[in-house]
Amino acid sequence: MSDENKRQEDKEYQELLNNYSGEYLEEHKDASEEIPVSRKERVEKFSLNFDANSEIPDEPEQVSHDKGIYFAAYSPKEKPKEEEPTKNEPKKKKKTSNGFVENLRSYYHVLKKNTVAYTATYVGLILIASICLSVYSLSCLNDIFAIRNSNEMVTVTIPENATTGDVIDVLHENGLIKHTVFCRVYAFLMGYEDNYLNGLHQLNAKMGLEGMLLGTKEEKSGAETVDVTFPEGWTISQIAERLEEYEVCSADLFLETLEEAKFNYSFLETPAESTDRYMKFEGYLFPAQYNFYVNEAPASVVKKFFEAFQENVMTEENIARAEELGLTMDEVLTLASIIQREAANTEQMYQVSSVIHNRLNSNSFPHLGCEAVDVYYQREILPNVSTALSDELFNGYSAYGTEGIPNGPICNPGLAAIDAALNPEKSDYYFFCHDSKGNIYLSRTQTEQDANMAKIISGQTDE
Repeated sequence: MSDENKRQEDKEYQELLNNYSGEYLEEHKDASEEIPVSRKERVEKFSLNFDANSEIPDEPEQVSHDKGIYFAAYSPKEKPKEEEPTKNEPKKKKKTSNGFVENLRSYYHVLKKNTVAYTATYVGLILIASICLSVYSLSCLNDIFAIRNSNEMVTVTIPENATTGDVIDVLHENGLIKHTVFCRVYAFLMGYEDNYLNGLHQLNAKMGLEGMLLGTKEEKSGAETVDVTFPEGWTISQIAERLEEYEVCSADLFLETLEEAKFNYSFLETPAESTDRYMKFEGYLFPAQYNFYVNEAPASVVKKFFEAFQENVMTEENIARAEELGLTMDEVLTLASIIQREAANTEQMYQVSSVIHNRLNSNSFPHLGCEAVDVYYQREILPNVSTALSDELFNGYSAYGTEGIPNGPICNPGLAAIDAALNPEKSDYYFFCHDSKGNIYLSRTQTEQDANMAKIISGQTDE
């Protein structure tokens, strides 16, 4: 810049300053006397000198507004904008305050300022909590006292060695109770013992917790009882029908319990593990007269049969005699069931047993040849199983198709038949047959047997 230009700029700047000072003094002429002389002199002598050769720094230090004049030309650089996230990079979510909580706090502060509204809200919350607690309490009490429960019967399965807690869980799973924790506490306070019968039980929610727990136990104090007699030689299906006839328990549930429930008796190990017999425990329901409760649990009924079998059949004497014969008690029971159905009376039982044992001990007779086995297959098995299963069971329940002892008992024999199976009469007979009056004819050979059969058919018997 030339000197002439510099002088020109200084002149213009001085005129501008003079004009500004004049205008300021004109506006404040009334207060001009109050302005100190020293200040006037400083204003009049005020000047600014710019060095054209000086350089303005690129990033001048920011001057605070409260300490002086802030020049826009020297404002700091703008903050760089945040880079927009790429398509593959998710945008960062801004943290936001919990609006619900803030609104709730705001509402709470407003309520505290309004005493009536605050009191009404507080009382309302207490009422709501009280109602909810009352509904829950009534629901819990309904599990115990069955105030509004259904009469619909439900079949439940109680596992072996079940505790009170286990039974309560079973009741809950079957929709008979709702609140397991409450029921557990109640049962604990009432002191229920863990002596429940495993197997199937028919219950309904109307019985209440106490009634259902007692219903799965063996003893029912004060309940109606009935005496039921089961003849020797009856099958399990016949026994089940009589139990239902006397309203002891359902026939179907009784049969299902026999097949599915587990019972802790050593003599049941062999039939329980068998996979080739029609009824696993056929022969093990001891025939006698029993006293049952009306609507008794099927598991309790079965237990009474097995207890009687244990006491009357599984004696040390019988077990020792079976070992002498080289037979298991299950095999003795099977032979006894055949003797029970083939003999017309107790005396004949020992004669029939003699023929059966002679055949078992001879290599000439692989089959027992007793028609009672075929009758059991025709009457009990064929009508109640599929064709495929009946074909599989045929070889185990056939008079002339089964070698040796059949797969299992064909009925539930009495003590006389069991004793005859253990103590057969000594003879050399291998055949027997009966006439229409029940008289028995014993034979040593097939020829004698054919002659006896001819007499029976023609009616020319000796008696």
